[in-house]
Amino acid sequence: MDREELIKRLRLLDNAVFGLSPHAGDRYSCVIVGGCAFLLLGYNGRATHDIDVIIHNLPSALQGIMSGLDMNSIVRAYFDSFADDYLARVKPVPLDTKSVDFYTLSLEDLVISKIAAGRRQDKFDIFSGEVAQNIDWALLDALADEVKQSLLSSRQVQEFEGLYDEYVKGCKP
Repeated sequence: MDREELIKRLRLLDNAVFGLSPHAGDRYSCVIVGGCAFLLLGYNGRATHDIDVIIHNLPSALQGIMSGLDMNSIVRAYFDSFADDYLARVKPVPLDTKSVDFYTLSLEDLVISKIAAGRRQDKFDIFSGEVAQNIDWALLDALADEVKQSLLSSRQVQEFEGLYDEYVKGCKP
């Protein structure tokens, strides 16, 4: 999916939420946390077919609509990949919407979540020179330390440390 298609789907969700909102003026939040966030931040990303999101307080009646728009809200299962205070760094997506405010994770939170996920396909998203040039490396180090402490097993910590070291060695200027 390209950026244009992604924005189209976000607008469709916003319109669906607006149609179901019991009170005019109700606002909801949606944080895009996967590969699509790179597109919204202006970086090229690999082709992805779904939109990974964290939705706050959306009516449950929208699950079918979200599924039809290829929106995946199961990412809550991966919260150990996010720093506790990730919401303090989210970036607003500049869309004129009726009911849903869209955000992306910060670039640093995205990179850490991709490293913590440990999937080979995520390397395409984070190993680009364009991404590496725009990272706040001090913030990335702090987030890595925080996420590392939230991992449940020493094996997960070792895997994360290895992947993080590989990323720093391969991308830090």
